[in-house]
Amino acid sequence: MPDDKTKRKHDSKLVSLGEPHEVRYWCKKLQCTKKALGYAVESAGISAKLVRFFIREMRKTPGA
Repeated sequence: MPDDKTKRKHDSKLVSLGEPHEVRYWCKKLQCTKKALGYAVESAGISAKLVRFFIREMRKTPGA
C-alpha cells in the first residue's frame, strides 16, 4: 500500500508548512494563498488559533 500523504490526518491545533498536503489543507480551510499562510505563520507562529486570527485581521487591513 503506497504512502498517500493526502490521506493523513492533520493536527488541527498547529499549522505545518513542511508538508505540501498540510499547506493545501490550511489554505483551503482558511481561504488564503500559500504566501498569506506563510506570512501568517512567520508572524503569528504555528498555533492554528493565532494564524486564523492573524489572517482575519489581515483581511480587515486596507491594502493587505
